[in-house]
Amino acid sequence: MIARTAHDANRVAAYPFAMGYEMVTLHLDGRPQQVRSTIWQMWMRTLPESSPLFVQVDPEATIDWAELDQLPDLRNLTYEGTDAGIERYLATRPGIESLTLLDHRRATVDLRETSITGLSIDHTTGPLTVLVPPTCNGMNVLGPEPADDVRVQLHDGQAFGVGLHADVPSLPAGLDTIHRVWFWHSRHVDLAAFAHLAGLETLGFFGVGRARASRTCPPSPGCGS
Repeated sequence: MIARTAHDANRVAAYPFAMGYEMVTLHLDGRPQQVRSTIWQMWMRTLPESSPLFVQVDPEATIDWAELDQLPDLRNLTYEGTDAGIERYLATRPGIESLTLLDHRRATVDLRETSITGLSIDHTTGPLTVLVPPTCNGMNVLGPEPADDVRVQLHDGQAFGVGLHADVPSLPAGLDTIHRVWFWHSRHVDLAAFAHLAGLETLGFFGVGRARASRTCPPSPGCGS
């Protein structure tokens, strides 16, 4: 349903009720907010949204993560905020497979006890170390700045890929054994900076303005020539 007028917007906001979905009340940061009990993805953001998949949270608040137990089908979660308790909670929810962390403002994010398979995380506040579980097969590093101050700790033999969203992307430390690299909306890509990745199998470009393959880049399935 697409909202074209204020009246339509109210209808969209009330759409789950009109369809007879079972609703639950969450008190994530203390305030009551209703969502469908059967949703499989949810965005916890700082700005209000009319979608039943969004809940508004105070980014500085301590979150009552156990409230999400009311959503047994939840698979994808986006959280914009600083509460590190999400790491401990996700260790109790193996069904949550995809995680996006925004404006987390932390130097270390430890997800080793979780079961996530995919991660997207920003790094706008300085050096960042990310410890991923063996179930994770890839991550996106969000933000316009290079990932020079990002370190990712993998497990031995872990198959892994990384998506880089910087204007001039660089590879986070700890990823010399990865198999896949994707560039998202980068302004300039110097492939020579990735030529040392001996196990690279896939190199992808999405919305890249200009890519330059250095002459030092050896011919391989994953490197430009």
